[in-house]
Amino acid sequence: MITSMKITDATRKALLMIGAEYTIKDGKVRTLEAIVRLLVEEHRRKAKRA
Repeated sequence: MITSMKITDATRKALLMIGAEYTIKDGKVRTLEAIVRLLVEEHRRKAKRA
């Protein structure tokens, strides 16, 4: 399934900054989709711990 969504410039910039932090840690360049997926996975891990 493919879904499209509008992302403001500020949100896009924030996502790219988050992606840059991950890239600094592990050297992998990610797409916006991959960055969002990482954030979702991180949220799920935190929810399991709570």
